[in-house]
Amino acid sequence: MRSATRCAVVAGLVLALVMALPALAGRQNQRQYYSGGWKYDAGKQFHYKMYYYKSRPTDPGYQHQYIIYKPQRTKHWVYWYNPDKKVYWARCATKEHPQLGGQVQNGADLWSVLPNDKKQASLDTISDNDFGAVQQGGPAIPGSNDGATIDCPPIDLPPG
Repeated sequence: MRSATRCAVVAGLVLALVMALPALAGRQNQRQYYSGGWKYDAGKQFHYKMYYYKSRPTDPGYQHQYIIYKPQRTKHWVYWYNPDKKVYWARCATKEHPQLGGQVQNGADLWSVLPNDKKQASLDTISDNDFGAVQQGGPAIPGSNDGATIDCPPIDLPPG
């Protein structure tokens, strides 16, 4: 009886792996992608998701950055955090932005980047006035030199 149960468990695991392979294979061919849903960090009081990217299309693995949504600061922007450099460095307009939200809903990637001397480890120490002018289209994928740009994250936002 135990071996029948063990076989059923192993068969279930093999089936789950086989079903997941197409999704994993599809991701390996992507240059950049975002994690699925938003997660909440209660200690830092913000929502976040991951941005995965390859500096070069032939890179074997992905690097990552964090996309931060902090509605108590503003619902108008999501912020980019580089964990390697430990700084916030850019933001994208959200669908909640009063002037830019309609464009975002129609697929526009609207960015505002911090100058190097304004990049900080804490979002609370960065003023909205520190960011540069809003521009259409994203900056280069970090570490890339082929002109590929970052796509803004999907327009979904966490509730609240």
